[in-house]
Amino acid sequence: MTSEHTDHWPYFTIAVVMAPNKERAKRIVKRFVSKNMETLKLSDSAHKMFLDGNFHELKGSCMSGDIQASFIEYMCQNDTIKVFLIQVKNQEIRYGLYKNTARAFNYILGQAITNLFNSGLLQKDDYMLHIDERNQKTGTIHSLEDYLNIQLCIDREFADSVVVKYYDSAQNSLIQVADVFSNAYYKHCMKNGNAEHISDVLNAKAAEGYFPAVYQFPQKIIKITYGS
Repeated sequence: MTSEHTDHWPYFTIAVVMAPNKERAKRIVKRFVSKNMETLKLSDSAHKMFLDGNFHELKGSCMSGDIQASFIEYMCQNDTIKVFLIQVKNQEIRYGLYKNTARAFNYILGQAITNLFNSGLLQKDDYMLHIDERNQKTGTIHSLEDYLNIQLCIDREFADSVVVKYYDSAQNSLIQVADVFSNAYYKHCMKNGNAEHISDVLNAKAAEGYFPAVYQFPQKIIKITYGS
């Protein structure tokens, strides 16, 4: 998130991954890593995915466009996951929202989830969100859960309950999945040469229903991608 360097970073992207069977989804991630270990090592020029030669975690920023496209293809099969995407246009942010980036992240995510319920893309249920702990600061650790419970459970009665838990991404493979998809979508938004293969795969999988919608902020609108 930045309002000062928007020429270089015009977008901030977030991926919200839903896995009906999270243990099955985790096994699929593990199999992908095992099958593509050498390719991932070659892609890891920043030395973040592997530590001392051992696999540590998937990082979207360390993966080439080709390996990201392969990962999207691998994960988006047999209804393993659905991914809701959030596109924030940094150049259009006003009112000092980014003075506190943790609060801004919470607000944007809350607005996105509210709009997904409004659009009928999420059903009333109990929800648990797993968030990368790097998106939070000390003192704001409970603010997202409080905000979502007020917004979704009390005010609008969209959900029965919302629980938010924070994890080191290296210890949570589904957070790693979200990181890869978020970075892949960022490349797609930037429309650079590295994204051509990614864009083709994203569009194909959106047509299959794996990317039901994109929430655009600060416009606060939902763009339905399914079948487009």
